[in-house]
Amino acid sequence: MATFSSTNAINNSLLVFESLLPDSFYYEWYSERSMSTAYGQISYAYGNAEEGIDSNYYGNFEYLYENDGSVFNISGYVTKIINETHYQDYSFDPPITNGTRWILSDISIYVGKFQAQNDLPGLIFAGDDRIYGSPENDELYGFSGSDVIEGKGGNDIIDGGSGADIMLGGTGNDIYYVDDVRDVVFEFENEGTDTVRSTISWTLGANIERLELLGTGNLNASGNALANTLVGNTGNNILNGGAGADTMTGGAGNDIYYVDNAGDKTIEAANGGTDTVRSTVSWTLGANIERLELLGTGNLNASGNALANTLVGNAGNNTLNGGAGADSMTGGAGNDIYYVDNAGDKTIEAANGGTDTVRSTISWTLSANIERLELLGTGHLNGTGNALANTLIGNAGNNILNGGGGADHMVGGAGNDIYYVDNVGDKTVEALNGGTDTVRSSVHWTLSANTERLELQGTGHLNGTGNALANTIVGNAGNNVLNGGAGSDILTGGAGSDTFFFNTALGASNIDRITDYNVAQDTIRLENAIFTGLADGWLKASAFHIGTAAADPSDRIIYNKTTGALLFDKDGAGGAAAVQFATLSPGLAMTASEFFIV
Repeated sequence: MATFSSTNAINNSLLVFESLLPDSFYYEWYSERSMSTAYGQISYAYGNAEEGIDSNYYGNFEYLYENDGSVFNISGYVTKIINETHYQDYSFDPPITNGTRWILSDISIYVGKFQAQNDLPGLIFAGDDRIYGSPENDELYGFSGSDVIEGKGGNDIIDGGSGADIMLGGTGNDIYYVDDVRDVVFEFENEGTDTVRSTISWTLGANIERLELLGTGNLNASGNALANTLVGNTGNNILNGGAGADTMTGGAGNDIYYVDNAGDKTIEAANGGTDTVRSTVSWTLGANIERLELLGTGNLNASGNALANTLVGNAGNNTLNGGAGADSMTGGAGNDIYYVDNAGDKTIEAANGGTDTVRSTISWTLSANIERLELLGTGHLNGTGNALANTLIGNAGNNILNGGGGADHMVGGAGNDIYYVDNVGDKTVEALNGGTDTVRSSVHWTLSANTERLELQGTGHLNGTGNALANTIVGNAGNNVLNGGAGSDILTGGAGSDTFFFNTALGASNIDRITDYNVAQDTIRLENAIFTGLADGWLKASAFHIGTAAADPSDRIIYNKTTGALLFDKDGAGGAAAVQFATLSPGLAMTASEFFIV
């Protein structure tokens, strides 16, 4: 193989050529500068001696004078390069003195061909050079100076060295080394798959496919309109593939990826720093990437991986799903949806940040500024609201739903659900055959349809009212008014002076049982529209009777001390039969003063 170099020993123009192994070669030098002054020095053939090989140089030097430059041709065969410099005198036309020193400036070199078993491995020049490769696979090096290097054909390696270099690979799969922001790399369409290797931040020019960052610096890499491959170094890199389905590999360091195409790929190794994807499209984090930020105003989705991810939404309506791991998700503006599956997950919303929803496969409490919670799956989960007017939706399991502050809307779904209510504006919604459901209330409460049980909480004097079902209503420590409504209800007043109110149509399917009636402090209240013929106020003694039936025409309310049955007879001892409306404990010392008519 042959290696050639140019140094700046004399006026940035001394040419030095070396050959490390025997080669046959042919090449030309073009000087773009007129050489009307004929002086210069040609130094050729130096290197280390190698025993056993002749040290001879064979070749011809020809000179052609032109107004716009000079052409020099050398051909021959070098069998050995010894560690010395050879000088050769030549005859020129027009004649000049032999041994005259030549200064060659603004040198451009074209490599024709090498008639050896190996192609030319490289050309290395210092100064502001113009270097041209061959149709073969060349290695072209500019070293110092602002060089123009053109690879021509073949798969070339082109390194401009220091200075503002212009590099053109030509056809073939070329590799460029850049180290100066003023470097320029040119490629045309359909000229192979090309790579830039850079020690500085770099943006790929048109028609170049691959960019590799070198060293340990914190560098940026940007692609072009193609499907690029960007490879970071060990520093903190920013990789932006631009248009096209790009593949980006960050390497070590805390890297940032910009993605804008669903076909983009981001690749990170384990323990490769804390990395971020910034995306203008819906995106799922690849393995070993920790953070995802959605950009712009589009309605985008963000999904995490198995790590503890940070997902940040944009101004649109986002769906954020952290996946496995204890994830932190921030929705931003817009009506956002969060999927949570880990008790360590966090959802963050600012005030006035849209109407937002959490969908959870675990028990969950809404954080501030999130309006809606939906429980997923069939597990027995709890859903808790915040200070807002929340909507809580249960799943198919047995849920406990607590809206917290605000007028909340709670839907239990299938399962035996428990609702906590603390605001008269709260709503509980149950479907038919949706389990046996309970409301626990710290305010006055009336059961909505398809809810079976009501428990009053605290010590306040609260009212509890049932629905058309056979309800169970339990009072608290205060003075409660309990009304079972339609259906055969079970009423328990608890501590306090409780009132049991009857105001629905009487019948065999509407007989309530009072479990703890206390004659010393409790009261039975009767609606005169139902219990006709009774005057408002306390029941007259003549209208009350203890026994199994009315004893005279004035008897209206009858208590069976043996069974505890409480009956109403609208005409006393007349022809109409008495109708049972409640059951008390047997053996109570009931009197007319237990009943109040309204």
